[in-house]
Amino acid sequence: MPSTTEWAEFALQPHATEHTLLEASAAMQREFLDHQPGFIARQTLKLHGGRYADLVTWHSAEAAHAAMEKAMSAPACGAYFALMQVDAAPRLGEPLASHGAVPS
Repeated sequence: MPSTTEWAEFALQPHATEHTLLEASAAMQREFLDHQPGFIARQTLKLHGGRYADLVTWHSAEAAHAAMEKAMSAPACGAYFALMQVDAAPRLGEPLASHGAVPS
């Protein structure tokens, strides 16, 4: 079964800094994501134009959806999400082709 990738793009709220984002990101990782069934890996990316994105790899779309539902009531997730201006819901996709190192 192929893995599922979640793409969640955002900008920072006016009161947020990159430092506070990274602190909240680490807390959310430690307190929430590391405990979710099906979680494989996550990268937080700094994009151009003051944008950021979380790129999360899951074992399945079902695992991603289950974690998304739980995230709405998790305090560490709420603190992280409060720093974001989000224009669209996270998007999920399955790899069509992979090149280089592939997560196991």
